Amino acid sequence: MTFTFAAQSDGLQKHQFTMHIHMNAGRGDLADGCVELICRGKVMHGTTFTLAELQAWDPAVKMFFQPNAWMDSKVMPESATRCNDHIRQRWGEGTKVLLTCDNLSTHVDPDVKAAFAKDGVTLLRCFPAQCTQSIQPLDAAFERSMRCSVGRKLDEWLIDASNLAKCEEGMSAPEQCILISDID
Repeated sequence: MTFTFAAQSDGLQKHQFTMHIHMNAGRGDLADGCVELICRGKVMHGTTFTLAELQAWDPAVKMFFQPNAWMDSKVMPESATRCNDHIRQRWGEGTKVLLTCDNLSTHVDPDVKAAFAKDGVTLLRCFPAQCTQSIQPLDAAFERSMRCSVGRKLDEWLIDASNLAKCEEGMSAPEQCILISDID
C-alpha cells in the first residue's frame, strides 16, 4: 500500500513524501506490518546525513530518499528485500506470503519481482489496471484513515506556538524527515 502526501502548510509545502506500508490482515498478535517513508532527497540511503539526524528518525520507520519522493524501480528492490527480511524475522524461515498490489510500473519491474521472489518468500501478484479499489477496498479506506491521522498529528504539532513559528520560518529537509518519521 503506498500513499503520497504533500504537506498542507506553507513551511512544509515543498517537501513531499510517500508512505509505503506492508501489512497483513491479521488481528491481535497476528497483526503485522512495516512502514517505509520515501522522502524527497538526492541520496537513497541517507549517506549525507549526520549521525544525529539518522538517530533522530523513528527506528521503526525505514527511510529512503529519492528526488521525487516516489517509490520507484531503484528504491523498490531494496524495499522488497527489507520486506522479505521482516517476514523471515517475524514469522520464521520457510514462511511464504502472497503480496497483492496494483500494476504500477515499479511493481511489474523484473528486478522488483526478482527481489520479492528471492528465496521463495513472497509471491507477488499484480491486479489489472483500474481495479485496485474494487479488489482491495481496504486500500481506499485505510488510505483515507491514514491521511486523516497524519493530518491530525501535524495539527497537534502545530498547536505548539514554537512549532508553528518553526514551520512558518521554514524547516530544513532533515528536520522535516525527523518530523515525518515520528508516527507514534
